[in-house]
Amino acid sequence: FGSSLMADDLRTLLKEAKPGWSAQDLSAVQRKLTKIGIQSAKELSESFSQLNELLSAAGFLKFSNDTLEELKLRLPSKVEGLRGVPSLTNRKMGFGGPSPHRVFQHHQPNVANLEVKTFDWKDWEVKPPSTPPLLARPCVMASYAAELDEHPEEEEEEEDPEAHLSEDDMMKLCVAKKIPLLQLESSRRAMLVIRQLDLLDKMSISALRTEYKKRGFAPDFKLRREQLLAHVKDVVIRENLKLEDLQNLCRQQQLPVEEGMPRSSLMQLLADDSWSVVGIPVQQLPSLVVAHGILDSVATLHSKQLPELVANAKRMGIPLEHKPDREELLPRIVKAMVWKQMDDAALRVECERCGAPLDDIPRHASGGVKLLVNNGCKLGRQKMEQLLLQSLWLDIWKANGIFVQSLGNHETAAKLFTEVEALHSEDMAQVQERYRALDLPVGQLDDHKWVMQRVSESLFWEALPLSELLEECEMRGVSVSDRERQADEDARRSIVRKLVKESCLRAWVKMGIPVSRLGDAQAAALVAEEWRSLANITSADLKIKCELHGVPVDAGLERHDLLQLLKDVAVWESMPIHELKLEIAKNTGPAICDRGLDEFRQHCQLVEQLLLRRCAEFYEGKGIPARRLGSLKAAANLAKELAELDRQDSASLKSECRRLGVPADHLRQQELLELHREISVWRALPAAELRLECRAKSVACPQPQSLITEDELKELLVDALLIEKCEAWYERRGLPVRKLGSVKAAMKVAEKWEQLDSLSEGGLLFKASAFSIHVDKDCK
Repeated sequence: FGSSLMADDLRTLLKEAKPGWSAQDLSAVQRKLTKIGIQSAKELSESFSQLNELLSAAGFLKFSNDTLEELKLRLPSKVEGLRGVPSLTNRKMGFGGPSPHRVFQHHQPNVANLEVKTFDWKDWEVKPPSTPPLLARPCVMASYAAELDEHPEEEEEEEDPEAHLSEDDMMKLCVAKKIPLLQLESSRRAMLVIRQLDLLDKMSISALRTEYKKRGFAPDFKLRREQLLAHVKDVVIRENLKLEDLQNLCRQQQLPVEEGMPRSSLMQLLADDSWSVVGIPVQQLPSLVVAHGILDSVATLHSKQLPELVANAKRMGIPLEHKPDREELLPRIVKAMVWKQMDDAALRVECERCGAPLDDIPRHASGGVKLLVNNGCKLGRQKMEQLLLQSLWLDIWKANGIFVQSLGNHETAAKLFTEVEALHSEDMAQVQERYRALDLPVGQLDDHKWVMQRVSESLFWEALPLSELLEECEMRGVSVSDRERQADEDARRSIVRKLVKESCLRAWVKMGIPVSRLGDAQAAALVAEEWRSLANITSADLKIKCELHGVPVDAGLERHDLLQLLKDVAVWESMPIHELKLEIAKNTGPAICDRGLDEFRQHCQLVEQLLLRRCAEFYEGKGIPARRLGSLKAAANLAKELAELDRQDSASLKSECRRLGVPADHLRQQELLELHREISVWRALPAAELRLECRAKSVACPQPQSLITEDELKELLVDALLIEKCEAWYERRGLPVRKLGSVKAAMKVAEKWEQLDSLSEGGLLFKASAFSIHVDKDCK
């Protein structure tokens, strides 16, 4: 009778809010609200702020904004009774479990009855972490199962030209569409798959999600259309594989395949596995509808910022550390949402799996949709939910490097976590002092997260019993001396320092730093610090860093490619010489190194060679022989010089030619540019490459009579090349350029000849007398 009255007042409220709804519409809405635990106007008022979220979590359509406004105007102004205390009226619960609206609203139970406290770990059993295994089960969708398991007869389709494709054409078509033709049941199946894939290509992302859900799979909301399309296509192909090949595929994914399993059960295994990937154990939930409701709620959660997630977690009673991490908090919230939808039997299994004490919680019959008939049953379920929420501390501890299995009990883990949390309130200078005491490289001393992680690990290992500490060393491959195996404090500290150092090495390896090739931890720490600085580098600073190494910023490389190159440079600069030589030999052949240089200069030379290998193609595409120049810095300087030449006019280029001794008055702008580019390249090449250039042009290399510097030798070689280039022009004018020794000398003579040509007869006679030259009277 009481339930009937509550239903009537809810129906009256709905009818007043939406007078246009028919009796059938009102009944449908009332049933929908009942499914989420709302049977009266009072309960609607209590849950109104989360109404649409509750509907979405249960898989129902949300109310429109207009409907919500009309309902809000008619809600009871005062709610009698205590919120959060469930009515003891016998009523049907949504999905065979608690009201789904409690996923978002944390109800404080009667603490006196439950006697559960956050850090009360009495009677908890230490169990290794585990996840519920997937079990083989029949397909939950009967129509889909019937469609998969039936074997239609091979019938010829009338007037279907594609059905008569040759084997070669069919194979080509299947290869193009990535269909394993030989693993399909038949060619007809192949054609059916091809048509289905063509239809999928035309679908929107929402239609693809529907197709995926129709087959019982979990559509990950983070997937883009192309990724989701690939997933749906894979499912369609798997539906049509030979049974043996489908079984092998399931076995490859470590799924529990049983002999004689029909196709529908194998596809159900694959579908259940897709739910595990998104963190929802569908086999432990009452129905697929509930699973999809949770998945929709998870999608909403991922769009929220950390403060909103923290507020949700507090409402749900989820434990929180001092500074929660968003990516670590999300899985905890999802777990709590899943537990809210499980039936009592599944909750009990979860509690047993995490070692929660259940002795004082009686077992009740499970299965199907239950009626809550007594307060004890309700409180037993609430206590199991509270125990599972408490078990989330194990996840928090694990994220902070604290493992209950190693410590032996939950109380020690809780105490240790309190110490770790206290670190966050300590002054950073004090934490850094603890870090220094561990005898670790100080390169990352300013990295707060790194320092906190290492100090936290040291606290964990210091708390371990000696036997567990030694086992940890053995597992990590850390050598322990006989003296360190003694139980004194100095020996323990020594072991802890070794473990923390090994943890650093593992962390650097995980970052991608080749620690084993760097020689020592100090070098790895320097690389890690350089990588950290690159992670937040501005575009202006990135450009400066690239220019310092000769890396072309305008090489068409994306920012992440430039960053990766600079990361590689940081690694190379920290490598010993023998590792650099191996790195060069692995990619370009034997390393070329001047043994006359000291170790530091040899190291720089080898790093330059590696840099050159990575960026040479860009410069060579611009006509700059970077490999012949020997370094990126030389290539970068030459690139700047050539860019400056391109900005000069003809007059400037001709003036520079005259200064170099190269005749250029008869050359056009483009010819002048080409000439200057060639000369600039010669002047930038090392002496060894200039010798090769001379031999290639059949120019005799000058043989200096005395010891000269590298730069002086280069000048001689460039002069030899210029003489070869300009000899014909000078010889036509009667100038013996080779005898003069250089084009500059030839140009000076040519200029003096031009001055003489401009003199009058008197001036010439005066010049002749100055040189004591006798001139006949008849001489013109």
